[in-house]
Amino acid sequence: MNKNFSLETLWAEVNFTPNKSQEKAIKYTEGALYLTAGPGSGKTRVLLWRTLNLIVFHNIKPDEIMLTTFTEKAAHQLKEGLQSLLGLASNHTGQQYDLASMYIGTVHSSCNRLIGDRRFYSNRKRNKTVKTIDQLEQYFFIKRHSIWNRLLNAGNIDTIEVNAYFQKVKPKYPNKHKAIIDCIALFNRFSEERLNIKDALDKTDEVDTLFSILKMYEEYRTILVEDENLERCDLSLIQNKALEVIEQFEDASKIFKYIIVDEYQDTNSIQEQLYFALAGNKNICVVGDDDQALYRFRGSTVENFVEFPARVKKHLKIETRKIPLSINYRSKKKIVDFYSGFIEQEDWTKNGNVMSQYRVHDKGIVANSTDESVSVISVEDDWIDQTALFCKELIENKVVSDANQIAFLFPSLTNTDAQRTIQTLREEGLNVYAPRAGRFLEGQEATELFGVFANVFGLPDSSDFSGFEFNKYKAWIREAENIGSDIIDSDSDLKNFINNKRLQLQTILKDYESLLRVVEKNKWELEDDFNLEKMRRKLAEANNLSDSARNAILSPYLARIVNDRLNDDELKPFKLSQIINRATSLDWSLLDLFYQISGFSHFKNYFDLAQKEGNEAPICNLSKITEYLTKFMELYSSILSASFLHDEGFVRLFFSSYLYTIFRMGESEYENDDDPFPKGNIQVLTIHQSKGLEFPVVFMYPKRREFKDADIKEVIIRNLKEVDGEPLEKIGRFDLMRIFYVGLSRAEKLLILPKLMPIKSQKGRCIISYINNTLSETNAQDMQSFDSSTLNINNIKESALTKPYSYTADYLAYDRCPRQYMIFRKYGFIPSRSQTMFFGSLVHNTIEDLHQFLISKREKQEA
Repeated sequence: MNKNFSLETLWAEVNFTPNKSQEKAIKYTEGALYLTAGPGSGKTRVLLWRTLNLIVFHNIKPDEIMLTTFTEKAAHQLKEGLQSLLGLASNHTGQQYDLASMYIGTVHSSCNRLIGDRRFYSNRKRNKTVKTIDQLEQYFFIKRHSIWNRLLNAGNIDTIEVNAYFQKVKPKYPNKHKAIIDCIALFNRFSEERLNIKDALDKTDEVDTLFSILKMYEEYRTILVEDENLERCDLSLIQNKALEVIEQFEDASKIFKYIIVDEYQDTNSIQEQLYFALAGNKNICVVGDDDQALYRFRGSTVENFVEFPARVKKHLKIETRKIPLSINYRSKKKIVDFYSGFIEQEDWTKNGNVMSQYRVHDKGIVANSTDESVSVISVEDDWIDQTALFCKELIENKVVSDANQIAFLFPSLTNTDAQRTIQTLREEGLNVYAPRAGRFLEGQEATELFGVFANVFGLPDSSDFSGFEFNKYKAWIREAENIGSDIIDSDSDLKNFINNKRLQLQTILKDYESLLRVVEKNKWELEDDFNLEKMRRKLAEANNLSDSARNAILSPYLARIVNDRLNDDELKPFKLSQIINRATSLDWSLLDLFYQISGFSHFKNYFDLAQKEGNEAPICNLSKITEYLTKFMELYSSILSASFLHDEGFVRLFFSSYLYTIFRMGESEYENDDDPFPKGNIQVLTIHQSKGLEFPVVFMYPKRREFKDADIKEVIIRNLKEVDGEPLEKIGRFDLMRIFYVGLSRAEKLLILPKLMPIKSQKGRCIISYINNTLSETNAQDMQSFDSSTLNINNIKESALTKPYSYTADYLAYDRCPRQYMIFRKYGFIPSRSQTMFFGSLVHNTIEDLHQFLISKREKQEA
């Protein structure tokens, strides 16, 4: 290594000049570090350079560092950014830095990895398999009739009583969907707080509905672990499992030399315990902004960040170095002044003590920009029409280089004003991407695609289903079926293709029924062991059996693997049902069907649109569909067999259960999907979605609502655990202030706000008052008098989907087929991988078995 090589060398290469605080943070390597970071202060860059500094200049191995952040998207960006910077360092050192062993990801992915990390086990015995289930899997698991009834019986309660507890009003009819959603939210909070169920039950009156909910939670925990070979963990419990592993291994705190946590204001109780338990070397760095803490409803505890120095002193017995990252590089000066003035209107003090507050009040946020030109404007009266025309003017006059440089932010996209805004923008001929403005399934691409699916498989008889919500869904799926039929009829090639698929479905179902008649005639049971000599010939001679099914049964390969099973004492013989399923299964999956249909002109046009004309919204929606199809296959089956399709089994599960659930869950405004920002479209987002993002032009709407009361989950936890925190009567106010602070701070060049009439509130001033006060104090200009030509927006807002050719695989994929690269690498489509999944699972299990064999052999030698 060149002795003159330093951090400054690399900074010069990438044209990065850190400010004094950033440089101090990057070079601070020993002890607890507390980085209070305002919006646009370059915190991600600081984390990357600090990690590089540890690896390159302090010889810390990547596997001795844990670097976590809040979302998968942010974790991916951190990993790619670090890999890129380390590549620059390699040019000087000649050393390759492999990040494969480094813990860099979300806390959930890190916990998942930690559970299987052999460094955390004193013995090397094979443990019970742990399966992590995500939010959707958790919902479908609890929704199972048998599971839900077990939970209700354990709590001696019915669904309508669960509804009444959470809704505070007893409904006329039970709503299982809402009951499950509410229970999951509270169960997850119990898990994240590491609630002692026995203690909680002792504190709760048996006649209280909460006692029943706690018993349901206790039963839920029992069900997850009752399989002797498999332990299920939801995303909340996986953190408990990781903490158990840490606590059971004496040297766990010595594994990592450095713990680095991004977005620390979004951590919850158990995550704080995890990080402190791992920080035995006392090198823990956290970065965050309590003013951007938005996820209390998911269990996040902003006090973790605000009180970090005191908690470090309590748990690690050391003092903390605090370095504020206070310079905003994102926004023009007047925007920074606006949101700084806004947040300070609320009283954050503890009993009026300015030195003791519920927020980090001394961050001292200032703008790097000295541009004093107009950057905050207001609009009154017909603000929706005025703003739509203003956006049209920006686009047509090329003040913005792409429509995706404009963002509309709302607390929720389900309110009337948000819907009217979207409609007005579209009426002005503007493309709008609003993935949370309604149910995803009701969008054009999803309706068309699933409409074609409905024409392939047919829809189930839904006469025994009723209710207002199901009727809305039924109306949508029937409309989708008609739209799909029109698309099929308009393309003769597609029509022939669909007819062929229908014929294949009819064939395997007829084959299945023929084989079942043979089973019945011979008085066999489907769960009987398959007897090659007695059964094969009789099955193959079934009446009206297709050639493909007959060939599958008579296959020499089948005979060989059946005999291999019989001769292996460790493997169970094949069941008769397995042989019949093999002979009557399709050779294509749901994902295969999706990609086959996408090759026909109607859907192919969406891919062409993204590639040639720059409107990426349709292809982004199609990518989302592949995620839903993949999840269905993972939950139920990747293979479409006749036994699955028989008696409407598949269509009921897919159309009446799975898609219906997706339809209903689409109502939630609190989704954390990493939605892209397709070119050619104005972005309409919830403020939650916008967190961590920035746009040259931002319109933010302060929803007409009062500060809300504390959520019921927060009240329950406070009573059960007797923990301190922000006053319950102030939580609603504080959280709403943070939501709007995040929205206001997304703007780079221009922030637009409507002036609305305040609502009188018995609980004090509402959000509208704070906005209007700040508009007056900063002398915000009216939109009608603003000259948009004075805006200087010279940067192109790149799609969040755009990725550099970072890896050889990227280049090879692009070189082989640019369209394939666009689909799978750029837009995140999930490839059809039935065979890949089988092969990958086979290889993984083989390697794991070999690994365990070598370990046991070594231990015998050592003994």
